[in-house]
Amino acid sequence: MFRWNSYYDAMKCILENIEKIEDVCNDLQLTTISGPREISFLQEYCNVTKPISRALDILQGDKNVSLGYLLPTINAVHKSLNDMKNIVFCRPLIIALKRGLNKRFTRYMESNMWLPV
Repeated sequence: MFRWNSYYDAMKCILENIEKIEDVCNDLQLTTISGPREISFLQEYCNVTKPISRALDILQGDKNVSLGYLLPTINAVHKSLNDMKNIVFCRPLIIALKRGLNKRFTRYMESNMWLPV
C-alpha cells in the first residue's frame, strides 16, 4: 500500500529539485528530463496521486482510524479524481484509479449497513 506514497513522494521530490537534477545531468552529459511534456506529466502525476497518498496517510495512521473514516476518505478521493478536468497525460490513471475504487468499495458505498444511526 505504501508504494503509492513512495512514488508520490519521489515524483514530488523530482519536481521540487528539477533544476538541480538538470544541472547534474548536464555536468555528466546525460539527457535531461526537463522538457515541457515531461514536466507536465510529472505535475499531473503528482496532482492525480496526491489524494491517494493523503488517503493512505489517513487510513494507515495510528490515531482516529476506524471504519468510520474509510468511506468518507474514499468518497473524498473519488470526488478529487472526478474534479480533475484539465488532466491530459494522466487521464488513463484517473480512470484506472476510479475503476479500482469502485470495484473494491462499491458494495460498502451502496449498503445502508454502514450509515450512521
